[in-house]
Amino acid sequence: MIAQRIYNGETAEQIGITPAAYASRKETLERYLAQSGGTFDPAGYLKLLQQDAIAGKSDDWKPDQPSRGLGDTIARITSAVGITPCGGCKSRQKKLNKIMPYKTKKV
Repeated sequence: MIAQRIYNGETAEQIGITPAAYASRKETLERYLAQSGGTFDPAGYLKLLQQDAIAGKSDDWKPDQPSRGLGDTIARITSAVGITPCGGCKSRQKKLNKIMPYKTKKV
């Protein structure tokens, strides 16, 4: 499990993932550790990921809708290649939409 390897102090290079993927997983791991009192339990971590996946399904934006900003565009691309968003992904999606929204003309 990659999260456990990050918890044990391995780097992105040692694990064989990109720095961006490492940062995303580390963000989710840190959120889990804050909720769990600082100890890593694989079953508890997987439960958090499942909760994130369920929460992601209830989001008001769906990949078949127009993108509201850069975050939605990135979410559409990652979804198309089969990457399931985690809580960190959803948070970054919202932040990127806020930073780089697409302007729409009102008619």
